[in-house]
Amino acid sequence: MDEEPMAVNNPQQLPLSSDGQGLKRGTRVREGAIREVAAYLLDHPKNGSKSQVMGFAGVPPTAMVRSFHKVYNNPKGVSSCSTKDAKVGSLQMFMKNDGSCEDIGPGAFPVEEVHKISVFDIRMANADRHAGNILTGKGKDGKTVLIPIDHGYCLPENVSSLY
Repeated sequence: MDEEPMAVNNPQQLPLSSDGQGLKRGTRVREGAIREVAAYLLDHPKNGSKSQVMGFAGVPPTAMVRSFHKVYNNPKGVSSCSTKDAKVGSLQMFMKNDGSCEDIGPGAFPVEEVHKISVFDIRMANADRHAGNILTGKGKDGKTVLIPIDHGYCLPENVSSLY
């Protein structure tokens, strides 16, 4: 969570947030992973007709994890894989896909798939939905499915920050 935009170890070297405000208004630095996991959990109700993998809108399975690797943007002096040096963040299941919606005209998107993501984004008050955050793929029946990803800027502290 320390590698998110505006966090202390962000690999893009964006300026640090002086007040904890995230890149999008209404979000806080170091909370993106929590929002990613929350989006998955809220898309996958315990009871319902959708499968565990697909959920309502199709958010891929996402979990909070702790890991260490030398290629992470670690603080100086950190080189061990001890628990205290491990990073915490979200890990999302890789979904086979044909690319993002940026690469395909919107006429190819099934209306029902667009509606599911729209309803989900309204529910989540998603502040960062764009064509690059939706993957396209094929369902078991061979039909086009949309796979929403990147939910680190949903569930803002207040809704007024979206306007």
